[in-house]
Amino acid sequence: MFWILLGLFFFSNLSQINAIDEFTVKQNIDYTVNQTGDTEVLHQIEIINNFSQLVPKEYSFSLYGLNPLDIQASDSSGPIAISTTVSSIDTQIKLNLPRAQAGKNQVTAFSIRYRLSGLATTKGKTWEITLPQFQSSLKSNLTVNLKVPLSFGHLSFNPKDSTIKNDSLYSLIRLEKFDSAQKNVFIFGNIQLFDFNLKYYLENQNSIASLIPISIPPDTSGQKIIFTKINPRPQYVESDNDGNWLAYFLLSPKTSIKIEVAGQAKIGSHPVPVIPPDSSLSEQLYWPVNHPEIKALAAKYTTPKSIFDFVVSTLSYNDNRLNSSTRRGALESLKTPPDSLCTDFTDLFITIARSAGIPAREIEGFAYSNNLKIKPLKPGTDLLHAWPEYYNPNTSNWVAVDPTWTKTTNGVDYFRDLDLNHLAFVIHQSKSDYPPPPGSYKANPQEKTVKVVFATSEINPDLSPPDFSVKFVPFSSGQLIIKNPNLQAISNLRVSSSPLNLNKSFSSLPPLSSQVINLSQLPFFDSLLPQNQKLNLSVSYSADHQKTIEITNPFHYLNLLVLIIISLIILSVGGIILSRNA
Repeated sequence: MFWILLGLFFFSNLSQINAIDEFTVKQNIDYTVNQTGDTEVLHQIEIINNFSQLVPKEYSFSLYGLNPLDIQASDSSGPIAISTTVSSIDTQIKLNLPRAQAGKNQVTAFSIRYRLSGLATTKGKTWEITLPQFQSSLKSNLTVNLKVPLSFGHLSFNPKDSTIKNDSLYSLIRLEKFDSAQKNVFIFGNIQLFDFNLKYYLENQNSIASLIPISIPPDTSGQKIIFTKINPRPQYVESDNDGNWLAYFLLSPKTSIKIEVAGQAKIGSHPVPVIPPDSSLSEQLYWPVNHPEIKALAAKYTTPKSIFDFVVSTLSYNDNRLNSSTRRGALESLKTPPDSLCTDFTDLFITIARSAGIPAREIEGFAYSNNLKIKPLKPGTDLLHAWPEYYNPNTSNWVAVDPTWTKTTNGVDYFRDLDLNHLAFVIHQSKSDYPPPPGSYKANPQEKTVKVVFATSEINPDLSPPDFSVKFVPFSSGQLIIKNPNLQAISNLRVSSSPLNLNKSFSSLPPLSSQVINLSQLPFFDSLLPQNQKLNLSVSYSADHQKTIEITNPFHYLNLLVLIIISLIILSVGGIILSRNA
């Protein structure tokens, strides 16, 4: 089932009516969702006569995708008889209007009640509701109200024209301007949790030992990663300039290795102010920023929204190309717009945006989809998807959008909000094709190496403090080496020491990674003081962790030795001089 089997469609008509202005129709639909996701629907209709000689006699509509239960119709005088016809694709409901009001401006009012099973569905830690689309042959003023339990959580994704307020038990959402041509999707929940298992195959074809990197899912402003397994352990992990996490493995000559990486991703928006690098505007292999055709488009479409709308309206998704692993780039996608995949939507958005002076980059990763034709994924690398991000200077952070899914879902607004079902594997900013994402490191192209499922519970392992060691460099400054022994990042790390005049901060220290700080020397005589034999480092990290670390001052004993040697030399020279004068 895809989003309640593509939603419910209401096709309304009144018999003996040809002109849409002969009646004014006002409709109000209330959806009340219970704790299990089942929904009570109250559909209230008012038909106002615009002419004295016309009277409505019949009303009918069809529900597609779900089977309505316990259908009842009534007006102020009592029940109204209904008839239903059920087929494999819809349920047709028809009711006569025996008490229709005659006369101009007279109102025929009635209501229809029914139940819908499963309108709200759980997806991991979230609830998702797709309201039925409403299509009518009559001009209609339609208001929609949605009532859901507060236990569903925070409203994290909703149509732009909706308003929300809460009472003690429910969230109450109102759509005054219900767009019948759009799908109206609501997602409730603060976070999403995914468990992942990734497999990699590396081969060193060189005749010498080589360090070979793989990409592993990184922390971003929208996700937090905790690994439960990286087997075998890498030599080290580092973060590149784009924010990717790269794990390096040492392979002997002419050898291969299989690597397994498992963990959990916590998806939720936590924007972090950043300054985009110059590389977020540069031309790349699949992003021909300086091509005349692209420059012409960039001169016309100058905002992220206008670029997004152009891409969505220009390209069409072709699921027949799902078995093709060829990435075309922005220019090729413009040559044959009907043959586009998610990478085409993404490449075209990024290229025009960069040409217009808007920093943009590509995210490749996993996006949960229960219908690959409607929410398609990237072919060739397991079940991966690609979407762009642009930089918003007003908020100083990256904003993720998904033009592919806006196109294929027939208008769900993935520009204003991105749902909690997108998990980033790699960030392509400095280069349009590096690093390759998980799913690309295979011995057999047909092998599935990416597995992502909804997590049933959140893991919260203890966070060990960073390891500190001092590397002594004779006749030079020493080095403080900080290592993260955890399988998760240490965030907001700060190291300070007054005697060393040290105050360093790191926004994140990736798992199994290290940082090196050059230590300044204490003044010679200060270093000899007993209290400076050991030095205290004040360490704070990950919001609520604080610790004092004691390290040996490498210069204390060296300078003490130097002082002793100098003193001995002075005493020896002094002794010689005195003996000669005696």
